[in-house]
Amino acid sequence: MFFRGHYRWFSNFTGGFVDEYGLRWKTAEHYYQAHKTTNQYLWLEIFESPNGKAAKHLGNALRKSGNQIPEWFKIRNAIMLKALIFKFEQNPAALKLLLLTDEIIEETNTWHDNYWGNCICAKCKNLPSKNVLGKFLMRLKKRFLFQINNAVTIGCYSTNAVVSRKNVASGVFRGRSIRSRLKNITCRFVNKRPRRT
Repeated sequence: MFFRGHYRWFSNFTGGFVDEYGLRWKTAEHYYQAHKTTNQYLWLEIFESPNGKAAKHLGNALRKSGNQIPEWFKIRNAIMLKALIFKFEQNPAALKLLLLTDEIIEETNTWHDNYWGNCICAKCKNLPSKNVLGKFLMRLKKRFLFQINNAVTIGCYSTNAVVSRKNVASGVFRGRSIRSRLKNITCRFVNKRPRRT
């Protein structure tokens, strides 16, 4: 699937968030690209860039200029996953789309990226793809569904009820499909580990 139109929330160019330090990032792409460098000037340039496309352009230039951190390829997956967690926890529309997407998520592209996605151009069509971004999104979907099913999230509201430990325990949502639970829900998830008994 192409991450645009209906699936635009899956794109790293859509959806901002606040990180653990209180910094407000315009997109996940800004967050990902800025972590490529320790040069404060270049970091700030990426942080303040107007959109995800500009942030990506600046980030991709770091390697050629010698300003990309040596260990980048060892930590990039962790940085991407962290950005996605922030994004989907703080953007209800993105989270709702993720949870209601039934098909396998694959980041289809035409710019020769067979690591994060799957390029379908004539040059790449027979090459293997890792689709790491798509796999991360499906991994997060499982995580959030687990949280809902086990009542380990709070602050998730629908027009009829609050998804809470109390309501799940009392049977408010038992016997209903995930899709019906989420149909009219606007969510803001807060991670909370269940108490050990």
